[in-house]
Amino acid sequence: MAGYAATVCLPPEAATDLAGALGAALAPFGPSSEPEWDFDFLWDSWRVAGGSDGHGFWVRPGCEDDPRLIHDSPAWDDDATRLSFPGMCAGGPRDLLDLSEQPVLGRELAIEAWELWHRLAEQYPPALPMSLVMSRLQPDPRRGFDPGQVRAEYEAQSAIQAFRAAHPLGGRDPQRFSAEIQFWPNDLTYVGWNAESFAHKVVSQHLGGWNLVTLDGWWIEADGAAHHGTCGSACPTGPTPTTTRAATPASAPECTGISTPCPRTR
Repeated sequence: MAGYAATVCLPPEAATDLAGALGAALAPFGPSSEPEWDFDFLWDSWRVAGGSDGHGFWVRPGCEDDPRLIHDSPAWDDDATRLSFPGMCAGGPRDLLDLSEQPVLGRELAIEAWELWHRLAEQYPPALPMSLVMSRLQPDPRRGFDPGQVRAEYEAQSAIQAFRAAHPLGGRDPQRFSAEIQFWPNDLTYVGWNAESFAHKVVSQHLGGWNLVTLDGWWIEADGAAHHGTCGSACPTGPTPTTTRAATPASAPECTGISTPCPRTR
C-alpha cells in the first residue's frame, strides 16, 4: 500500500457538509464503487490533509483567518491535531487561495528564513553542513550510519539551535513537516544565492502534480490517465480539455479545492 494525494474539486454548497460531499465525490473510485474498473480501486481510506506538511494550498494574503478555510483532519496513527503552516491550508473557496506559481505568503516566509539565518550566521561559529556531519560519522562508505545521530549532532550546533529557536517553524517536529517549508538551515548556505533566489527555489505550488477529481466526476491522474466515476473503465470518452480546465482549482472561481491523501492498493 502506498500513500498519494488527490485534489478534490467541490461546489460551493459542499461547505455545509464537507465530509459528506468528499465522500460522495470519492465514492465511485473506492473499494465499494459501483462502476467496473480494470484495476481494484484508487483508494481504501482518505483524510483531509496538506496544510501541515507543506503540500496544501497557500492562502491569499489577508485571508489567513477566514473561517471558510479547511485544515487537516486528525492523523490516523495518533488522532492528534495537525496545525497548518502559517499561510497554508488544506483547501477552501477559490477566492481565498493564492494559486500563483510564486505565492506571496510562501515567498515572505522563505525570505524571512533567509534573512534570519544570515543575521545569526554573523553571531555564531560557522555551522557544518549536514553532509560533512554525515561524512564524519561514516568514515567508511561501505558501512551505514545512524540518521538520528547525524540529525542530533547537526542540530546541536549553536547556529542551528539559534535558528530553530527564532524561526516561526523551528519548534515543530521535523519528522512531521515538509522540508520544503521547514527551510532547513542546510539549504540556506548555497553560495551565489540571495533571499529572492532562495525563495524562488524552495517555494512551489505543486499545481499540476496531483491527481485531480473534477466537478463532473472524473479522476485524472498526474500522468493524464482519466477515470470516469459514472462509466468506470468502459467509458468510451475522456474528459474534454474544457471540462478539465473548468474543474481545476486554479481556474474555477466557485470551486473548493481540497487535498486528500489516500492510501491505495494497486
